[in-house]
Amino acid sequence: PTRRDIARHPWRILAAVLLIALPVFAGSWMITTEHSTSEAVMGSTIRTSAELSGGSCEQSVDLSRHDCEGDPVPGTALALLEEHLPEGFEEELHYTTWGSASTEHRRTSLSIRQRATGTLPPPGHIYLPASAAEALRVGVDDTVTFTPDGPDAVPVGLTVAGTSPGFDALVGEPTLLAPADSPESVDETYRSMWVITGPGEFTWDDVLALNAVGFTVRAEDVIDNPPPLDRVPEQFRTVHYPSTGSSDTMTLFLMGVAALVVGVLFLLVISPVFTIATTRMSRIFALMSSQGATPGHIRLAVLAYGLVAGILGASVGAALGVGAATVSWMLTYPGWPLTVPWGYVALLWLLAVIASTASALLPAWVAARASISAGVQGAAPDRLLRWRPWMAVGPVGLMLLAVVTGVMWLTVDHGVISYYGPLPALAFVVLLAASAPALVWAMGRMGRSVPLAWRLALRDA
Repeated sequence: PTRRDIARHPWRILAAVLLIALPVFAGSWMITTEHSTSEAVMGSTIRTSAELSGGSCEQSVDLSRHDCEGDPVPGTALALLEEHLPEGFEEELHYTTWGSASTEHRRTSLSIRQRATGTLPPPGHIYLPASAAEALRVGVDDTVTFTPDGPDAVPVGLTVAGTSPGFDALVGEPTLLAPADSPESVDETYRSMWVITGPGEFTWDDVLALNAVGFTVRAEDVIDNPPPLDRVPEQFRTVHYPSTGSSDTMTLFLMGVAALVVGVLFLLVISPVFTIATTRMSRIFALMSSQGATPGHIRLAVLAYGLVAGILGASVGAALGVGAATVSWMLTYPGWPLTVPWGYVALLWLLAVIASTASALLPAWVAARASISAGVQGAAPDRLLRWRPWMAVGPVGLMLLAVVTGVMWLTVDHGVISYYGPLPALAFVVLLAASAPALVWAMGRMGRSVPLAWRLALRDA
């Protein structure tokens, strides 16, 4: 029956496919663009990085906590790294600084990243983000002056060589800073990070060697294969890596709530398609029941409809999303490489298929419990919804949520609001769904004095 319904009613399946394809299309487009932007800005995937903090350092395995004490070890960061890195390993300076870029008449805030490898302009040139180039109204071969933050800042004249993805400008080494001149102290106006690459895995012994001369190190190889606890400083020992402190737990909880909000919205958007399709097939299901089909057979038929729609919609959305991201990237950032995160796109495809099938669960349950006689007749007894006090929970809750949100917006720091944002969002979704009975009741009341066609439509709702 599912295959026959799809063949006879292609517009119905097209509606389901489009509702699934659109969010997958948007998601795959954003994932591809964001991943390519990150790769362009960072130059490559960073697995091991070190920062000079001074003195002698101790740290947790994942660098979530660390402590450095004592006088700095003599020598520049470059010299210390070259002396204490394992044989065959190399270092590259990634230098980030904040300040302002200006022309004769305009100025805008700007952060600049300097590195030695990847897609970079020649020394003395700069790739400006599109937003900064537009704010300064400059193009290729124009000159801008970058002034770093800080009291001893020295302005630097740079020639625009093109635009860069994202919101950070890019320069090549040693436009702003030579590796040998890397600062030995920590300052809020810049960040010096050393990216370490080598022929093998970076070990905990290598981390401890750099800790001894004042570096803190984040190494994915060590996080993936943590050392025994007795080799980690006692105050930084954790049973699970990475650290599961209260702030990390809250962050994971909020991320889970945000994912739940998106999932609930996805289900609410898609499920009406399967509800309509199931209602139109009620006579078929009733005849199946009269011929001996079990409720499980009927549930399977509806779930199959959701599975087919999910596979078609997710496949179309993912293909069009990656294709649109490719075309948009080539037009916006010509010459920059596009990297598609196929793993994340495949995960998005799988989640869409699961969500589509899950959206058919409730219609499947309703269809399996339907009356055979009512289904064969193609109709069900009409009954207007009567008002019940519990119907006020949704609308009243929405009004209270609006008041609480308004008070928080006026009295609480906006950074705190953005951090806990998923919680009121989840409450809004739940209360919105709880308002549906009151809305249906109101529509029924409105239908008493409207023309017959509208009255029948509102009663059907």
